[in-house]
Amino acid sequence: MPNTTTAAGAASFAIPSGTDVYDALMGDIDLDLVSVNLPRLDAMYPNETPAEHDARMKRYAAAFEKYAIAFNNWTANFQIALAAVRHETLKLAEKNSRNEEEKTLSTLEIQFDSPSAT
Repeated sequence: MPNTTTAAGAASFAIPSGTDVYDALMGDIDLDLVSVNLPRLDAMYPNETPAEHDARMKRYAAAFEKYAIAFNNWTANFQIALAAVRHETLKLAEKNSRNEEEKTLSTLEIQFDSPSAT
């Protein structure tokens, strides 16, 4: 997942579309099954025999089992990355809040230490 930094300094990452995730994972497993090929699978194999068709369907079933494992791994890694971004964002918010509090306290101290005009 690509990491970026926002203007406020917090880490973030781009969330890919479902199709992008599917194609990235399935592309490493079986190119027949990437999204652009799905509507034309039958046209890609016009002269296959019933036995060849059955073998291809078994190959596809195995590919989807591999995809399920790959997707579960991707999801787990996504959750880890999301937790890291959440943590960094909260740290940044806490730091910004602390800085604002310090500025306010400093202003108040200056006002209390200054001789008042009466």
